[in-house]
Amino acid sequence: MNTPQDHIISLIQKKSTYSLSDQDNSLIQKKGIEAYLFSKVASKKFRKSKLSPECEIRIKKAIHFAVSHNDPIQFILPAGGYKLWSLPSAPEANWAEFFNVAHIIKYLAPLVAAYPQGAHFSYYLFTNLMQISDNLSPEDVSKYMDSFQAIISLFKPYLPSNITISIVKDTDFYSQQEYEHIFSSSLKEAQEIFDSFPAEKKEKYLKSSTLNIKWRGASDWTMFSDKERAEKIQFGALSEVAGGADFFPKIKKWVFQEDKIIIFPSAKKEFIGIGSTSGSITKHWTGVGILEEENGRFYERILAPSQYEVAKNITHKTVPISLNSPINLKEIEVYTNRFNFTQSK
Repeated sequence: MNTPQDHIISLIQKKSTYSLSDQDNSLIQKKGIEAYLFSKVASKKFRKSKLSPECEIRIKKAIHFAVSHNDPIQFILPAGGYKLWSLPSAPEANWAEFFNVAHIIKYLAPLVAAYPQGAHFSYYLFTNLMQISDNLSPEDVSKYMDSFQAIISLFKPYLPSNITISIVKDTDFYSQQEYEHIFSSSLKEAQEIFDSFPAEKKEKYLKSSTLNIKWRGASDWTMFSDKERAEKIQFGALSEVAGGADFFPKIKKWVFQEDKIIIFPSAKKEFIGIGSTSGSITKHWTGVGILEEENGRFYERILAPSQYEVAKNITHKTVPISLNSPINLKEIEVYTNRFNFTQSK
């Protein structure tokens, strides 16, 4: 009988295995390796929506660049370098990050099975911005980084030699002093950009800021007046604009180089949206990983904070998990139903 423990171990050890089918081999023979690689990158089994023309062009350019230079295909996922403070595991990563790594490996497996040069996948993590706008401490960010790296390390012994996964941070490009100087210099232009947003987009940024601020964090903001709180929320929304890659040339150049395929849970102009797991589009750094059980099979799900609040009140069991790892993945919540949330935050 399959158990949650068995399922977790299989995610670590077996997600990178893929055998080329007759159809795969036929496509390679008839149309070439670049056509095959594009078919797998853009596979409907993973992507959650139609590719934009800009995204399709980027993918094809990145594949051509890799093949023509005999290099690994480069992938990047821009992400928050923190765990949402209100979640139980914060400031450390949880099963959401674990499931996302497994999902990424499964996505890469068909590519590297046919392309010996393989693939390199980078999680690009924003770390400075959260300390400026969300009241997170350096220790919060450091604990998240260490726990996320420990999760990646669980998978590494079982990866084929032509898959590599790494973490790249904003601090790899700018010192904290440099970053804060550029950020401060960007605020005026960022304000003009924010003011030009339609009301719905402004509200989205403000809602995200409200969710992210840790009121009792690096500093104690719990005694702020309503006006002071509103100012911090407004600044947090503005900071998301001022912290964007457009204001940081080194980061923009690296992230948007033509040799990279940009991955994200949901699709954007040049980003291919492949979800955070097969059934989730919640961002792993703001979510909680759980298992769904149906007919003896287990499915990975990442719940948004609002979804998790609902789920906690649904009957479930907490199952111990044994992993040879220092990270705090000692147990997992298992729900005997498949969720069908309509919201996708």
